[in-house]
Amino acid sequence: MAYTDNFINSIKNGAIASMRKHGVLASITIAQAILESSWGNSTLAKESKNLFGVKAIGGWRGAKKSYATYEYYNGKKTLINDYFRVYNSYAESIEDHALFLVNNSRYKQNGFFSAKDYVGQANALQQAGYATAPNYAQQLIALIKQYNLSKYDNIKKSYINIDGGSYAAYNRGAPGVNLIIREYSPDITRVFAWVDSDKGASWAFDLVPPNCNYTALKKNTSKVITARNGGYSFSKGSNYKITVKGYNKNGQILAENKIIIKVPLK
Repeated sequence: MAYTDNFINSIKNGAIASMRKHGVLASITIAQAILESSWGNSTLAKESKNLFGVKAIGGWRGAKKSYATYEYYNGKKTLINDYFRVYNSYAESIEDHALFLVNNSRYKQNGFFSAKDYVGQANALQQAGYATAPNYAQQLIALIKQYNLSKYDNIKKSYINIDGGSYAAYNRGAPGVNLIIREYSPDITRVFAWVDSDKGASWAFDLVPPNCNYTALKKNTSKVITARNGGYSFSKGSNYKITVKGYNKNGQILAENKIIIKVPLK
């Protein structure tokens, strides 16, 4: 459904960044956010941007707020009030979630960070006492399977490094912009780029171009576009956002990047 895709899209980049920086698998971060925040619909998530139900403990010096919450005591679900951390954004919540795991030695000691896949990390979370729900690991694993979240675990080394230029006039014609791919990870086999949301002003690169609509994917590849979709030209002195996405051979998006190009006045 649309709302599930929207929520996943709103946090996946933060989850991938956390995986690259701290080693918490993106699928685990996303699944925990789904489970802990009820797809971002919980009061805690809406009011405090707290996606993971992280309490205001462990020397927390930031803002905090009291909420009603359920805990399990001797196998019995009990309603209590407790203080939780308050964040300014989902990204801040995701970063603090990773630091919470990194800075608690029990997660290193029980093999969470050395686990080879999301099943191992999910079980390690439960074994270390992250949540009191007896089936917490199974819930995470089920969510990851249902929404194919493990696909985000396979891109921790994926990247596209790009820059670009612009021309007030190209070959005495209209202003133009170009994209230059300086570097990319070996798992990327195809790249698409476009100006703003104007898919007509776009580039398509491939390792083995299937037809003349593609340009060879290689370092320092550059292609100039002088006309936009519908025949509109670029404007002198204007800024244009270039959106780039890299795909693997299975068509999965592995990396994204954006740059802003300004066309000179002359």
